[in-house]
Amino acid sequence: MKYVIVFLLVCQSFIASASETLSKKSVQAFFEASEQISQLKDEYPGLLNNIEELGKLDAQNLLDQIENSPAYPEIKAILAKANVEDLNELMAISQRIMGSVFSAHMQQNPMMAEQLKAMNAAQLEHIAKMKSKGLPESVVAEMEAQLAQTKVYNERMNEAVKSASTADIQFVKDNLDWVMSLMQEVEQ
Repeated sequence: MKYVIVFLLVCQSFIASASETLSKKSVQAFFEASEQISQLKDEYPGLLNNIEELGKLDAQNLLDQIENSPAYPEIKAILAKANVEDLNELMAISQRIMGSVFSAHMQQNPMMAEQLKAMNAAQLEHIAKMKSKGLPESVVAEMEAQLAQTKVYNERMNEAVKSASTADIQFVKDNLDWVMSLMQEVEQ
């Protein structure tokens, strides 16, 4: 699942054209391909081994890194088997799925955005308190970096939500339990 989220985080320049609504077939293929790609990290230890660093890359740098890796021929085979044209399409599908999932959750819980803002404010306050209590600067810097990463993640999630099509959101809402079960399977 970490790889799915990394794809989502860096794929803003690859907004999907929603020519076809998400379907069970396309969503299943996406998760199967993502799982198979994530399993390659054992065979290719250098592939996507530093999630935090990859999350800082822009989409083209991520694609270049993957396409230049020794694992790329296997990745291309996985994508072909899933009827996914290339990594751009995989990333676009990721954004569509994740944007639709978050949109469905936000519709179910309209206060979710406010809760996220409140959590960020509380984290900022906590960091300020720790700083004033003399916490080592390295620890404070790490906490601030984590908060900054969370902020970027939340901003990108908001962008994914805004780019989600009404049809994709409806598909996810109609199949939310199933989509969430796929996400949980990939996490394990």
